Amino acid sequence: MSEELLDLFVTETGELLEQAGQDLLALERAPEDAGALESLFRAIHTLKGSAGLIGFAAMGDLFHLAEDRLAAVRAGSSRFDAGLAEALGAALGAAERWRDAIGRAGRLPEGATAQAAPVAALLSEAAEAAPISAAAPAQAAPDWARAVHDQAAAAAGPCVAIRYLPRPDSYFAGVDPIAVLAAAPGLRALDIRPREPFGDLADYDPFTCNLALTALSEAPIDAVRAAFRFVADEVELVEVAARREADAVAEPAFAAGARTVRVDSARLDGLAGAVEELVVTKNALGRLAAAADAVADPAFARALAAFQIELDRRSSRLHEAVTRLRLVPLAPLFRRFPRLVRETAAELGKTADLRLSGEDVEVDKTLVDALFEPLLHLVRNAIDHGVEAPEARAAAGKPRAATVRLAARTAGDMALIEVSDDGRGIDPERIRRAARARGLLDAEVLDGLADAQVVDLIFAPGFSTAGAVSELSGRGVGLDAVRAAVAALGGRIEVESRPGAGARFTLALPLRVRLAKLMVVETAGEVFGVPLEGLIETARVDASRLTPVRAGRAFVWRDRPVPVLELSDLLRLPGPVAPRPELQLLIVQAGEEPAAVAVDRFAERIEAPLKPMTRLLAGVPGIAGSTLLGDGRVLMVLDLERLIG
Repeated sequence: MSEELLDLFVTETGELLEQAGQDLLALERAPEDAGALESLFRAIHTLKGSAGLIGFAAMGDLFHLAEDRLAAVRAGSSRFDAGLAEALGAALGAAERWRDAIGRAGRLPEGATAQAAPVAALLSEAAEAAPISAAAPAQAAPDWARAVHDQAAAAAGPCVAIRYLPRPDSYFAGVDPIAVLAAAPGLRALDIRPREPFGDLADYDPFTCNLALTALSEAPIDAVRAAFRFVADEVELVEVAARREADAVAEPAFAAGARTVRVDSARLDGLAGAVEELVVTKNALGRLAAAADAVADPAFARALAAFQIELDRRSSRLHEAVTRLRLVPLAPLFRRFPRLVRETAAELGKTADLRLSGEDVEVDKTLVDALFEPLLHLVRNAIDHGVEAPEARAAAGKPRAATVRLAARTAGDMALIEVSDDGRGIDPERIRRAARARGLLDAEVLDGLADAQVVDLIFAPGFSTAGAVSELSGRGVGLDAVRAAVAALGGRIEVESRPGAGARFTLALPLRVRLAKLMVVETAGEVFGVPLEGLIETARVDASRLTPVRAGRAFVWRDRPVPVLELSDLLRLPGPVAPRPELQLLIVQAGEEPAAVAVDRFAERIEAPLKPMTRLLAGVPGIAGSTLLGDGRVLMVLDLERLIG
């Protein structure tokens, strides 16, 4: 079997499993959703065919059984209930695990047939538990209804076939049959022809209505019936089922204007890297253009500067386009969690519903690839530690079923992903006791911390309030791993909680690798970058304007006192060897008040790709990321607000 065929199978199987998971979730919420049922059936049918074609018998057999169960639901001989949803969810979960194994080893894992057996048993039990009496079998749609349905290529869900045979004297009664039919809601197809054929035009009577009108509507049958209430005795309405899979095969794979091309992600990564190198080279040209102004012919220097400005503009547009290519929605990531929540809650003897929102938020694909584990830990933590048992919730006046929310939204260039619950919340006193017992801090220090600072201790390495080791808790791998993973992505995590009202964890992450506008500054012989978006302004201040305040200094800026801090002190670098007659200051917002940061020199302003810190440097406070200068040196980019705080 070729590696290319396997890669295609793994990719397409992942897409189909995501779609099937979405449809299954929709059916759990609304079992009567015929569109979701049809979409789920098509996904399962395709998965079955793909697995059989590639030779993965265990997967193909399991999906064949799942297809049979769904076919019974479509035919009306069985109902969609919680048992069938659980069985289908188990089948999709097994297929996801097998897909991962196929991606790694190129084959199904050992024992796949044995793993499929209990899932197949669940599907069989679901079929036996949810039959529908066959006492009143559905009648087949008449030929005319099937014919008009087949004309509507775009109608994929249940529809109403309409046959309207106006009375011959309709015109004399003031009825316009075509206008009556046009007023029907949701029309998808229309056919108008003579009711009685006539051989010659001379036989045509323009005063007699000889029309037979058939149409297809996607509206509910009651709405269609209401549109024909004045000619009800002349109209026949028949509900027809959605088109079967065989009818849908001939549909085009894409619509005009919505063509897509599947590209290997490694190629996108290579393209993004090349564009970032181009931006770095462009910055080097900017320094050369600045130097040419002093040593070259003025006309040549101006031409070089103009060329550099145009290159800067075009490289920025190119970088923007490439980074947008890497953006993917969070929906595939979010849709992996509903079943996990249900299974985790059941394992703990609890009931929890997952509410999703913001699935359409798009982020860089590296975030989607890396966020599953941190979010999984937070969701399991919410169910294990946050959500109470049903009896305790009922005693507290809450619904027995808890609500866990996974939401996403954007704020500027950041994606904010929230995991929240309506459980017991985080008790600061319980955290204090656990921290004291584990020796994280001295008792006096713990007693002096504010509640918000105490709650933040849950991110300390090895911290846990679990009283016993289980599959989910008490293993010493806690929220510190989540914070480290988020920091490695260039983000941060914060927690808010009210005892008795639940907790909310918020992950703030960069939407994408962006071109940051930076000011390069020098202090203690080292250069650093400062994002321009974080600066209020820059200033040159005579040293005589500074006033000693306790152990520091301040000056009056726009009629208000502002503390002056040395960047070298903040970074623990050697300070200036001699007093400076003039200070070069960066005015920044530090919390609620502004502050001034003194540097040795303002250098150039550049636009460069900002990459988050990783590994050992991921947790260094006050470092927003890094980039490259035109001469190849690494430039550390500072987060002055966090550095000061």
